[in-house]
Amino acid sequence: MKILNISIRVKDTSFYSETEELRKMGHDIDLTECTSDELDADDDLFKSLIGTISKTDFVIIRVSGDVSIFKKSQIFLEEIQNAETSLLIVNNILEKSFQYRNLFLQGDDDYTLLTRYAALGGSSNNKGILIWALNTFENKNLDLPEPIIPPAQGVYYPGRKSTDILEYIHELDKTKPVIGLLLSQRKWNSGKLDHIDRLIHAIEDKGASALPIFLNYAENKDTGCIGIKGIIDNCLLCDEKSVVDFVINTIPSSITIEAKLRSEDPNDKFLERLGVPVMQSPVIVYDEERWKSDIYGLTNAEIAYDVAFPEFDGQIISIPNASSETDESNVQYYSSIESRVDDVADMAVMWARLRKIPNNEKKVAIILYMYPPASSHAGGAADLDTFQSVRNMLIRLKNEGYSLDWIPESSEELVEKIFAGITNDTEWVSDQDISSRAAAMISKHEYETWFNELSEDQKNFLIKDWGKPPGSVLVINKSIAVPGIINGNVMISFQPSRGKDIQSAYHNHNCSMPHQYVSFYKWLRHSFGANAVIHVGTHGTLEWLPGKGVALSKDCCPDYVLSGLPNLYPYVIGNPGEGTQAKRRSYAVLVDHMIPAMVRAGSYDDISELESVLQTYMKTESMKQMDQLDIVKKDLYDIIKRLSMFSDIGLEESASPEQVGEMADELYDYVLNFKENIIKDGLHVFGTAPSGERLYEMIYSLVRLRNGNVPSLLESIAHARGLNFRELKADCSAYDEASGLFNGDLVDEIEEEAMNLIRLLSSAEFNAEECRNIATSRYPQDNSDLLAAIDFICQELRPNIEKITEEMDSLMIGLNGEYVLPGPSGCPTRGRAQILPTGRNFFTVDPEAVPTPASWELGKRMAEQMIERYLKDKGAYPESIAIVIWSTDTMKTGGDDVAYILHLMGVKPVWAGYGNQVIGLEVVPLSELGRPRIDVTINMSGLFRDTFPNLTDLINKAVQIVSELDEADETNYLKMHFRKELMDNISAGMPEDEARKRSMLRIFSSSPGQYGTGVNVLISTSNWKDRSDLGAYYREVGCYAYGMGINGVPDPETYKKKLSRVKVTVKNSTSREYDLFDNDDVFQYLGGLNSAVESVTGSMPMSLIGCSADTDDPVLRTIQEESRYVFRSKVLNPKYEKGLREHGFRGASEILKMFEYVFGWDATSDIIENWMYDGLAENYLLDDEVRGWIEESNPYAVRDMIGVLLEAADRDMWKPSEATAEKLKDLYLKNEAVLEKITDV
Repeated sequence: MKILNISIRVKDTSFYSETEELRKMGHDIDLTECTSDELDADDDLFKSLIGTISKTDFVIIRVSGDVSIFKKSQIFLEEIQNAETSLLIVNNILEKSFQYRNLFLQGDDDYTLLTRYAALGGSSNNKGILIWALNTFENKNLDLPEPIIPPAQGVYYPGRKSTDILEYIHELDKTKPVIGLLLSQRKWNSGKLDHIDRLIHAIEDKGASALPIFLNYAENKDTGCIGIKGIIDNCLLCDEKSVVDFVINTIPSSITIEAKLRSEDPNDKFLERLGVPVMQSPVIVYDEERWKSDIYGLTNAEIAYDVAFPEFDGQIISIPNASSETDESNVQYYSSIESRVDDVADMAVMWARLRKIPNNEKKVAIILYMYPPASSHAGGAADLDTFQSVRNMLIRLKNEGYSLDWIPESSEELVEKIFAGITNDTEWVSDQDISSRAAAMISKHEYETWFNELSEDQKNFLIKDWGKPPGSVLVINKSIAVPGIINGNVMISFQPSRGKDIQSAYHNHNCSMPHQYVSFYKWLRHSFGANAVIHVGTHGTLEWLPGKGVALSKDCCPDYVLSGLPNLYPYVIGNPGEGTQAKRRSYAVLVDHMIPAMVRAGSYDDISELESVLQTYMKTESMKQMDQLDIVKKDLYDIIKRLSMFSDIGLEESASPEQVGEMADELYDYVLNFKENIIKDGLHVFGTAPSGERLYEMIYSLVRLRNGNVPSLLESIAHARGLNFRELKADCSAYDEASGLFNGDLVDEIEEEAMNLIRLLSSAEFNAEECRNIATSRYPQDNSDLLAAIDFICQELRPNIEKITEEMDSLMIGLNGEYVLPGPSGCPTRGRAQILPTGRNFFTVDPEAVPTPASWELGKRMAEQMIERYLKDKGAYPESIAIVIWSTDTMKTGGDDVAYILHLMGVKPVWAGYGNQVIGLEVVPLSELGRPRIDVTINMSGLFRDTFPNLTDLINKAVQIVSELDEADETNYLKMHFRKELMDNISAGMPEDEARKRSMLRIFSSSPGQYGTGVNVLISTSNWKDRSDLGAYYREVGCYAYGMGINGVPDPETYKKKLSRVKVTVKNSTSREYDLFDNDDVFQYLGGLNSAVESVTGSMPMSLIGCSADTDDPVLRTIQEESRYVFRSKVLNPKYEKGLREHGFRGASEILKMFEYVFGWDATSDIIENWMYDGLAENYLLDDEVRGWIEESNPYAVRDMIGVLLEAADRDMWKPSEATAEKLKDLYLKNEAVLEKITDV
């Protein structure tokens, strides 16, 4: 008898033990077992299995979720029907099984019996299924056992017979931390519990009490299962207080999603009611050796079910405790990973002790960043005023009873105190001062004790890069200095330098961190005695150290550096990808914070004058006042020349006044366009909600676009006035006869009316009824959309903005060892204001549902925009493009860029069933596509590589499909290039299989366990001669191939071939919350890619940024156009500088970073024009008032800003006037004197 047993996201369904038992009794059973994930990942395995269906007697499939999770299920079920093989499908929600009843070829009584056997599980019931099959297909006459109904939930302890939970709790030693341990009822029923026994003993060895409970998440009255909610309410809560201090969860998937399946109240907040952290510790599906060698750490399915789904609950993502092994009889069992299980217990007990230690005894380390390790960059973090935030944290900690010696009166005082110690920058500090001012000195002996706890591999890894302990970084007389200051029981310090800025590390693509990095964190736990760390802001380097993508081993650097310390991490809500990295690789509980308030760019100084002259010109022209027109034309020409705006409108500097006049309409549209941009109004202060005008601007930025079904406030006001806002914006220079105004004036009016309306709503204290009356009185006609927008502002948005104060509350909750609520992430201003409030441990997306149907439509549209632009500019289709793809953007959008790539190739996703998961690809016919298929080279970030290996597989599958289509070269560029490269490789002597594989490669990234391109480091340290150096380095770091059976193997020649064909480079953006001068990632990836292409082809490619900030109206610009747009709307806008001024040291740092990123773009892509550098000099350094506040707040920043400009001049990237150059040099010398004075301690 031949039986096939398939599991779809269900564990512990094996029949091997029962099969062996029956075989020993003389029964001939041929059993094949596999998972749907194995079949989806291995085409050969699937084909082999399909070939056996006709010879198979019986197939059983057990499912958690939906059959469509098995991506090849449709093909499989068709084969089953064609072969007339009997199939039993049993879903964990039994009702879902019934739709497949027709595939079971036996009677109803048999169906009911087998469904019951399978649903109840366990050895006896498994054996019943096999006996039934022998009787049915082998004509045996064996006695069928009655189904055994096992306990649906209970306590499990080795050697204990009773499963009564309350009885066990009564006996529990509650003077110790109590660690709950969840395992599935099916696993308990299987009896394969050795790994659970080991984990229980590990918990007890750490001085805690273990409370192991087996259960199912969802309620099921048929089996007596009360579900996780029932367990919490009936067992784990006593007088509304939790019996447990922490929970280790070994069950995959989302607790809350699964529990909702049968719940009478699907919105019940039972985890919040329990109030303790839950930590996911998976049992991996493969054996330990395979896991150790796997760069990703988990399979695609495990990343979804053991990581992404638990994050929806706010579970802490930790490390695996056991692996799946098979014995000599091919029977599966679970084996503890000895190098991990004690660390799982250690993490749990560290978190649990936070609930036991009084606040006045708790020790906390507050970690700031300094990257690069320069004083000017101290406290860096995206969008956050870290020093003011830390000051507020100290005040709150003091109020919560923590022991502190002092509270700074201001953020400036905090900066002074921190700099009175030592930082990572010791340029101005003598060795003697380092020793005397350090928070502590770690002796060589003390560090060697910690160092020797590392594996031999890791010790050698550190020694290879940094020499023998203690190394040389911050080492004085063989002791390692600890930066920072100690304030009572609170340590305030800087995360150690990663070391990549040191020249010897540049070409080391797998560089370890210095000894000082390791010693610092070891000292925090073992010498300072920290009970928890707070990493302040987005983001540090810990989670980016070498190692697996997730499910880290003991040899992964973030794991052995952090040493199990509870890690709380304030993180900006708009960066889900990198926040996810912190969660998965440093086991962080995030506390997300709001982006800065965004303000309308508006008009300023010369731009106001230009707008006025343009309107005068257009009115004069329309009225045919030709005698006046020449005068106004001359004024227009003069201001365009003064503002160096010829390039903005596509004219040469030699253009005549007549040519400028011909461009007046386009120029007016352009000015109105960048006036409408939203820019940051300073930085966010953690836990501080905006008020006054800043509040109004924040509300405006969040409702100017539609939010799902909530109408746009601007469009609603326009509609109530009988206007169409989008039509007005699309043609600003058109004249509206009814109003006697240009459309641009009407746009300005509507925007100002929106702001005034928000002010009026505030005056009514956002009372919904009063605010509706206000709106109706002002706009009595066609106001239903407006009223819907008003309701949203008053009833949801304003209350959620007020809850920004919960950011600090959640941080304190985390320090108390309590449960930090989960919440969504993304760009609030991208029509996603509903993701507020902040102060949550954010989650992201289901990786298997990317791209979503909505992102598919937007990605298609943006891809076509790119093709149309290239066709318009170049007169042909781009045969090959290179695109940068990031995890963060993919999480924000649901996969716009993935859709973009697939659409260029002419394939589309196939969605099905469970959560719209992508189950395959479908070729778009050329007749429907209407153009050739475009070849695409993908440059993915290391984070995308780690978080979306399923999408790497999906794109590679698309490449394979398209390369094998029977189409002509002129209609399939990808196939054309594949065939040529294949022939070239074979001609060069490469074996055909290898040649085929390499010719099909399209996805490249950094080496496994490494992140970034390194181009930013070369630029920041000035270690490059010309752009060819940057391009060569980008290729060197980014030539690791992924796909076609290759995982992170360097292939520089293949990568070079791909780049040699590239006509266009693309990096799309998702919102105006970040622009190309806001961080170094955009220039190091897209700019670096441009320099790489130029280094191969000899010329710069066309380089484009598509922006989907408004998903209804995505915008495409070249990087030259985008840089001008950002300069005009933000960089030269006084609003930007004034917004940062109130943040002192951090505000000055942000301006410096902007200088550096401008320089980075010029270094990599040659797009910064002379007027831009002039503008930086004039607006920030030669303006005495602006330079004055920067120098007073952060004199280091002034030095470095001048340094950026002087380097640009030295490299002939900028040609300043002689007077400007002299002024800058004079300012540099004066600043040196200032620095010498303040550092002379």
